Amino acid sequence: DLEVDAPRGGRRPLQELDAATRKAIEAGRDLIDADAALAAWECALQAPVWDGTPVWIHADLLRPNLLIKAGRLAAVIDFGSVGVGDPAGDVIPAWSVFGPEGREVFRRELDVDEGTWSRARGIALHQAALIIPYYRVTNPGFVELARRTVREVIADV
Repeated sequence: DLEVDAPRGGRRPLQELDAATRKAIEAGRDLIDADAALAAWECALQAPVWDGTPVWIHADLLRPNLLIKAGRLAAVIDFGSVGVGDPAGDVIPAWSVFGPEGREVFRRELDVDEGTWSRARGIALHQAALIIPYYRVTNPGFVELARRTVREVIADV
């Protein structure tokens, strides 16, 4: 159940993230296919704005926050972004974790509508694009994961 004062979770609507996302993509141009990333971002901006009932979301389901044991998900960590918001915020593993085959299974099992899927793809791209310039020097391993996410998003458009 949602509490009246539940914290907001997830990202702002994609249109509000436009300038920051474009700037981050340009800042990472030497590490990613920025033209393809911008085209994918343009596609994401066409997704319908979410106007549904808020749901609890983790909003940061990246590989480092998913603990695996014996090939299975054992735990989810880092609940700093938990709150209520657009369920698309928890669909980003489709690109941040899975490849094409896993993404297909993930989508089928979640049974999300096209608008949610498109917003989630945009959120994944936004998040990865911001990671690249921010962590370029201090956490190159995290940057590699973000670059992988960008490639997955580009391949999925």
